[in-house]
Amino acid sequence: INLRDTILASPLDGLVVRRDVERGTLAKEGAVAFVLADLSSVKAVFAMPDQDVARVKTGDALNITADAMPGRQFPGVVTAVSPSADAKSRAFNVEVTIPNHDLALKDGMIASVGREPATQGATLAAVPLDALVSPGEDGRFVVHVLRTNAGKDYALARDVTVGGVVGDMATVLDGLAPGDQVITRGTTLAEDGQEVRIIR
Repeated sequence: INLRDTILASPLDGLVVRRDVERGTLAKEGAVAFVLADLSSVKAVFAMPDQDVARVKTGDALNITADAMPGRQFPGVVTAVSPSADAKSRAFNVEVTIPNHDLALKDGMIASVGREPATQGATLAAVPLDALVSPGEDGRFVVHVLRTNAGKDYALARDVTVGGVVGDMATVLDGLAPGDQVITRGTTLAEDGQEVRIIR
């Protein structure tokens, strides 16, 4: 029995991603010796604005692409949709589970989610999620663009339509023109027509 107690048996088939003990280490009872990861299936979590999340439900198929393996698509299935939006980004987290039998996908890889062609459109700009203010009329978001008049800078509110979220950036379908300067910090404190000071 004492000899059997010296053997660590893994509760699952996986890969060792961290080792906290070495041969001969004096380990305390309950101390973590190894951290394992089962990569036979992996999960990708991404954020979606409320305009798009209404068209996504559990069981939907979505294709995942990894930046490390361009040209290859990994079919996945939506396994969870957050019922509430993030307080800061106002986006909903969506979880996609992807079979990974050949272990090509690794823990921590950066991936992108493909959308159906019907939801895609030509984008004029992409802005950080922090630049979006709470939805305005018809569910459209608001951003503040910078305008200069008589040597002073002003924040002007602009309604925009968000097409999707990639990482921490939101694609904008309309409401912005190329070259517009968008306020990305302190935008929730700005008001339409308010004079602002730029900190560079």
